[in-house]
Amino acid sequence: MKMLVFLGLLCYSLVALPCETPAGLKAVGAAELRVWGFKIYRASTYSCAGESIVDFRQLPASFTLEILYYRDIDGSDLIEKTRTEWQRLGLYDTRAEQWLTELADIWPNVKANDTLTMWVDSQERAQFLLNKRPIGIVSAEEFAETFAAIWLHPDASYPKLRAQLSGIQP
Repeated sequence: MKMLVFLGLLCYSLVALPCETPAGLKAVGAAELRVWGFKIYRASTYSCAGESIVDFRQLPASFTLEILYYRDIDGSDLIEKTRTEWQRLGLYDTRAEQWLTELADIWPNVKANDTLTMWVDSQERAQFLLNKRPIGIVSAEEFAETFAAIWLHPDASYPKLRAQLSGIQP
């Protein structure tokens, strides 16, 4: 009997394991951002089951947003662009300013070919990685959804990018 319980727990843990790290996730979508013909970055989204993202306020389990930058960008410019997008989308409030302060402490200047990743873990914390190495966590409620809204909100700045990242359009 103990052996059956052990085997059952082992099987359960093996099934749950793929979603416990970004490495076990399935692709949802990917898209490249170009501005005036210049390649800025390639963004990719992942989730546990690879399902489409219908509503940015309801991210799938273990959601990941990964951005491969094609050019050098200062961390302060990333912060300012995040602020601008949240304001434009009507998502900027007192919490947002606190989150931006936290991000300023986490985000470095990125260089061409750097990958900045936000992985939402099972505790709904947004863990940031630079080139697959952890650099910080924002654990505030609703942060991950608000951050992902920059790409997944119905009024996102780049509708084609949104459609591809949400898995709605190939």
